[in-house]
Amino acid sequence: MPDKESIEQNLIRVKADVTGVDVSVGRSLPELLGRLLPAKFHIRRSVDHEITARILDKVRSDAEFDEAEVAFAEDLLSDHARKYVRLKKVHQRARSLFEEAKPVPLIEAGWDQDSSESETSDDWVNKFREDASLVDDDLIREIYARVISEEAQRPKAFSLRTLGVLRYLDREAATAFGRLQKFLINGKLVPGSSLADTLKAFGLDHSTLLMLDDAGLVNASAHSKYVPKGATLFFICSGHERLLMAHREDGASITPTLNVHLLTPAGEQLARIAESEPDEAAFTALASWLRQQLAGAELQMAKLPSREWSGPIDELEWEIVGNDGPTADSSGSPSVPTEP
Repeated sequence: MPDKESIEQNLIRVKADVTGVDVSVGRSLPELLGRLLPAKFHIRRSVDHEITARILDKVRSDAEFDEAEVAFAEDLLSDHARKYVRLKKVHQRARSLFEEAKPVPLIEAGWDQDSSESETSDDWVNKFREDASLVDDDLIREIYARVISEEAQRPKAFSLRTLGVLRYLDREAATAFGRLQKFLINGKLVPGSSLADTLKAFGLDHSTLLMLDDAGLVNASAHSKYVPKGATLFFICSGHERLLMAHREDGASITPTLNVHLLTPAGEQLARIAESEPDEAAFTALASWLRQQLAGAELQMAKLPSREWSGPIDELEWEIVGNDGPTADSSGSPSVPTEP
């Protein structure tokens, strides 16, 4: 049973008032990362070290090997040892990411800290361990490290099905998915054929999108219609850490029909940890496309303090987005102070 101090370090803190519910986790390294490399892995690794040392001693003394030592020497490292080394790299990177991360704000309201649903299952940990131990590619290993770090902060953030998609993800698809983040809206929407030429200019032609479809990340083989409605609409451009706001001066409702590709559930979950450098040309193209879909509405843009930001919009500084990109709004605040 954990002692009182360890329990207090890993408390889930919940703050509720009239403005809403705010949930954050403690900053101690969570028990989840400890479960990634259980004691048997360390014991077996110690055994491998002992066998290696014994073989080296026999090599130096010109002594004969027994059958087990011959088999071990032929493989140089046992399969278990190779898996341990790969997992260790993922574990070290995940630990670094977790320690660098800010406390997690606003875990979904109503989350029950006493529910079994708030804990990552043993099945999930076992599958993650097995899959991550097979990875040699540095980029894919980084993705695994980010997944386990995020899962440590937000239990149940990634499903077993998402791990199934990740198991077969290769470097080419992972790189293309990173580029796709530059055109991602609200964490799940990708502009359709009307922006095809621009997507192609950024290495996202039709064949690339179909590759991402085959990888289980994007429903690129079909278009979907997204129809938001309201007097004020918000669009999150997470790849650029920006928020776009559309509204009409007369207060009339805006009901655009956006032809888009949708990310799959696995794609949505992996997009949360995908890395993307902001790109002004890509953002301008994305904002211009969106502005064309919002005929008669004004579009404003604000830079977000962080990708996970979830505060009130009146704390942001806004700029009007024209045909040539954003221009400073002298008011410094949105015309319609409505919460997203």
